Amino acid sequence: MKDLDRELIEVLKFLPGWQLDPANRDNTWYSAIMDGTGRGIYFNAVRMRGRLYLSGRFNDNCRPEHCEHISVSRNRPARAIAADIQRRFLPWYLEAFAAQEVAIKAEEAAVERRSRVKKELTELLGDANASVNVCRDGETVSIDVRWIPVKVAKAMFKAYNQAMKSAQERSP
Repeated sequence: MKDLDRELIEVLKFLPGWQLDPANRDNTWYSAIMDGTGRGIYFNAVRMRGRLYLSGRFNDNCRPEHCEHISVSRNRPARAIAADIQRRFLPWYLEAFAAQEVAIKAEEAAVERRSRVKKELTELLGDANASVNVCRDGETVSIDVRWIPVKVAKAMFKAYNQAMKSAQERSP
C-alpha cells in the first residue's frame, strides 16, 4: 500500500460515507476516494511538496466551467484535513456534481428527442435516397434528398413553402 493511501485511510475515519477508490490502487502519483454514488475526490501528493492537492471527479463530457480545488498540508492531523475537506471543498463539489447530473440528464433527454425526431422524419420520407440530420436543439433539421423526380421536388417545395408561411403567421 502506498503512503498516500495510508494517509487517506486515517482521513477517511473522519469522512463518513467515503472510502478509498480501489481503481486507483496501482497509480503511483495520486489516489482517490469515493462515496458510492459516483462522486469522488482525487488526491495528488506529487504536484505540491508537503501538500495534498484535491480535485473533484466529474463526467468527462460534462464538466463545470470552473473546477475548484484546494490544497492542504500533509503534516496536519487527519481530523483537521477531513475538516478542511468538509468545510472548504465539499460544499462547492457537491453543488457542482449535482449541477453536472442535471446537465447530463438534460443532454440525455435532448439525445432521445433528436433520435425520436430523426426516426419519425426518416419514416415519413420513406426513401432510401434521403437522410435527416437533427440539429442539437432537436427543433431544427437538415434533410438531404437526392435523385427524386422533378414533379416530386416541386410538390415538396410547394408544401414546404406553405408550411413555412403557416408557421410564420402563428409565431408572435
